[in-house]
Amino acid sequence: MSGVRIALVQFSSSSNKKENLSKAIKIIKKVRGSADIAVFPEYMMGYTKDGLSKEWLNAQAEDLNGNFISELSAVAKEVGLWLLINMFEKDEDGIYNTNVVLDGNGEIVAKYRKIHLFDAYGYRESDLFKPGKELVTFDLSGVRFGLTICFDVRFPELYRALALRGALAFLTPAAWYVGLMKEWQWILMGSARAHENVAFFVGVGNSNQAFVGRSMVADPYGIIRLDMGAGEKVGFFDIDPNEVEDAKKVLPLLKLRRLGVPNPIM
Repeated sequence: MSGVRIALVQFSSSSNKKENLSKAIKIIKKVRGSADIAVFPEYMMGYTKDGLSKEWLNAQAEDLNGNFISELSAVAKEVGLWLLINMFEKDEDGIYNTNVVLDGNGEIVAKYRKIHLFDAYGYRESDLFKPGKELVTFDLSGVRFGLTICFDVRFPELYRALALRGALAFLTPAAWYVGLMKEWQWILMGSARAHENVAFFVGVGNSNQAFVGRSMVADPYGIIRLDMGAGEKVGFFDIDPNEVEDAKKVLPLLKLRRLGVPNPIM
């Protein structure tokens, strides 16, 4: 089985969408030839020093045919690189916090709308976004990826459902707010989601000062293999599907389950 080299783009969003887009395009061109897919964090379209408001968000949000995705689609095609982009997606029924996957031809191959909105620690993301409803996976070079976003990591049943659909790795863009011990929650839960599903967890964090950054990769045993700390930077990690298959032979957790979702892997 082949594998996938991921560029984890730990990106700091400003309040200027045009500036964020320009910076993203420069990074994509720089990553050309060094990875199979570049993964950007949550809220990459923008974030203000006062947080998100309905008015500001409505002014920034675009549909899938808007300039933001169109320009990124063009550069994906130019450099032949897959991209995972997080956007404020405007639809007729509201705004969604959405991951969009573009292939090396700039075509949209997957779209995931954040299911679990961040209504905790006094914050109400559901006042700003509509929740998604669909589980989403996509395949690249012999690896099936499951898509999630940030607060989703607190809901293990979502990751288990993706694993039961064949996901060997989870891609989780995040804008994980700073706070007492918050970054350790992020690291521990990412590690747990990997270990309990015998899969890779790839979390890519926004490094705006409001967030912890801490992009990371946990392997199928839950071991942290990459921790990018704070600040803007790009990290690389190779997802080897053979490593997942070998771990499943040692630790066949999905086959040993006795409760929960019916098991299609028996």
